[in-house]
Amino acid sequence: MKIRATILKAGWMLGLVSGLLSGLTSFSVQAHHNYFTEFNPRVEMTLEGVVSKVDWRNPHIEVYLDVTDEQGNVVTWRMPNAAPFVAAQNGWDENTLSVGDELAFIGWPSRDGSNAMRAIKMIFDDGSSYEMQMWCQLDCAGFDLDGH
Repeated sequence: MKIRATILKAGWMLGLVSGLLSGLTSFSVQAHHNYFTEFNPRVEMTLEGVVSKVDWRNPHIEVYLDVTDEQGNVVTWRMPNAAPFVAAQNGWDENTLSVGDELAFIGWPSRDGSNAMRAIKMIFDDGSSYEMQMWCQLDCAGFDLDGH
């Protein structure tokens, strides 16, 4: 009787752990962003400007850059990029970038023509640079470069 109770208890615990892991796995898949549908990785552009805002948060850090256009107007660009844990793996943290910093960003322009760019690298005036994402040949969820 004691052996049977132990087996039932172990089976119940295994089921609970399995259910929790399954829930966490499905959450991470649902939270994944396919940036290839919103941004065009076949086109690389560079923006130079002044950082006006940094949202250091999950699931992705967003940097806002004030860029002076050809007519002399200041236009704010939104640049979603790495998750905080990816930034840390690439050697930068929330103290690396501050409002008022002047620098350049390399990234992929939005497909809809809005002032948004998927930042993939930031370059400071002194030449130092930081990668802003994890690299895959294809999007990590298996999408191709056109978002399919």
